[in-house]
Amino acid sequence: MTRNLNDKESKGFQKNSDLTTKRSEIWCRLTNQEKAVGIWVQTSSEMGRK
Repeated sequence: MTRNLNDKESKGFQKNSDLTTKRSEIWCRLTNQEKAVGIWVQTSSEMGRK
């Protein structure tokens, strides 16, 4: 009985960790995009000043 419960729990945990990995990957991409946009805005505004 306990073994079955543990198996189910570990499978659920596996799914959760997979979800978190995907989420963090997406988050990394988003933050990198924001950084790139920020750098682009900075350089373009500096070019406009010159």
